[in-house]
Amino acid sequence: MDVTHHSSSEPAPPVPEGAGARLQGARDAAEAVGAADVFVFRRVVGDRSVHVGGIGRGEGWAGIVELHLNDDPLAAEAHESRRPVRVASDEPTQIFGPYYAVGAALVPVSGDVMVVFGHPATELKPESDDVLRAGARRASEHLHVVAPAKRLADELELLHAVKHLMDFEGASVEEAMRHVLVTAARALSCELGALYMLEGDRVALFKEGPFPAVDDAAIRGVMRTLAAQGEDLPRCIQDCGDKPLPAPLGADSGVLSYYLLGIGAPRSALMLLIHTQAGPRGFTKLCREIGLRLAESAQSVLAMATSRMTLESEISRMQRETLSDCLTGVANRRAWQAALVSGAAIRGASVVVVDVDNLKAVNDVLGHRFGDEFLKAAAQVLTSSARDSDLVARLGGDEFGVFLRDTDEAECSRFVARIKGNVDSHPGIEGAPDFRLSLAIGWSTCAPGEDIAAAECEADAVMYGHKGARRRTEPPATAAS
Repeated sequence: MDVTHHSSSEPAPPVPEGAGARLQGARDAAEAVGAADVFVFRRVVGDRSVHVGGIGRGEGWAGIVELHLNDDPLAAEAHESRRPVRVASDEPTQIFGPYYAVGAALVPVSGDVMVVFGHPATELKPESDDVLRAGARRASEHLHVVAPAKRLADELELLHAVKHLMDFEGASVEEAMRHVLVTAARALSCELGALYMLEGDRVALFKEGPFPAVDDAAIRGVMRTLAAQGEDLPRCIQDCGDKPLPAPLGADSGVLSYYLLGIGAPRSALMLLIHTQAGPRGFTKLCREIGLRLAESAQSVLAMATSRMTLESEISRMQRETLSDCLTGVANRRAWQAALVSGAAIRGASVVVVDVDNLKAVNDVLGHRFGDEFLKAAAQVLTSSARDSDLVARLGGDEFGVFLRDTDEAECSRFVARIKGNVDSHPGIEGAPDFRLSLAIGWSTCAPGEDIAAAECEADAVMYGHKGARRRTEPPATAAS
């Protein structure tokens, strides 16, 4: 980027006294030097000057930007030389604080007053430094205070941003992160932004306009690096050339200025707000204030979303435990009964009842620890045989049930065949070579509108019938038999 600036060698004439010109006079002066924006600064203390009025962007920024001679070298040069300093560039460059322009002139009017003329797209064209000084005097004489309506509008803008942030009605942490980030980025007119929560390594990305080098994975890496630096926040960098962000948001990425804020105490999240070459500017005093207030309010929004997620997860866990068998992990009798009640209106269903053979013998010979392993094995066989829509439950002791929704008699028979095949191919229980897994099975199918409870009773009776018949005809179910 080609940037040139110089100090005029002409002496500054005395500042005239008397009444100032009308606003139109200030606009005429801006037009005479080819400026679209005018800023009038008055020194308040030390090297700090506040912006009290202006034209163009200078009107909207009245009361919300400042000059700091230690941070703004062009302003310091004009102040020390007491002469106008001009800037010409082939693309927008930083003139002071948040203001970027292609052409600009910083004109000292007195030791306490400085006027900045600028244009975002073209160079200025003053006929002489006298034209700059005359325009600066006229602007400073008329634009000497921030209008009360402007101050009120700024306060309302801040309140509106905070209110919008607190009006979050979403449920998930991701929705809360997105809401916080979008609210802040749009309130500060940023083209790019990110919010990173340290717990869970969560990231949200805001992007308006083309920025192809950035995606969730890339921004997560940037935010991890920033979080690891552990620097005091907030950090506002008006020209990223002074302190570039980590790649891929480094000096050549199109990032011009950024604002990094911490959320929570102790810090739980980071928010990064960025201005790019798509909208060259920095962060005004009002922007920084809005950012701070939003970061403060964001803590409660994110904390509520996190608490809600934790509570919902705990409720879900308790529900699973309430409806699950703690030994086998399948559903328990309570879940089974609820499934039968809800199944009354389905298109048809089947009920399969299963009993683990010889469990008492296993418990008596090997102990209950091995008996538990046989129960777990039975549950695994039934689960692997069932469909995702089927419910496998332990009904108590050595008895299991399988509820097959939307299943006719043929499909139920195929399911029972899968169970038998999986039992036959079961490798056995390690440490119990003398016993094999064996199941007694009964099943029944009911048409739509029929009594599912009656089908359960019929399946149970069939299972006990098979179990009794096998006891009369088969030797003990051991590997040695």
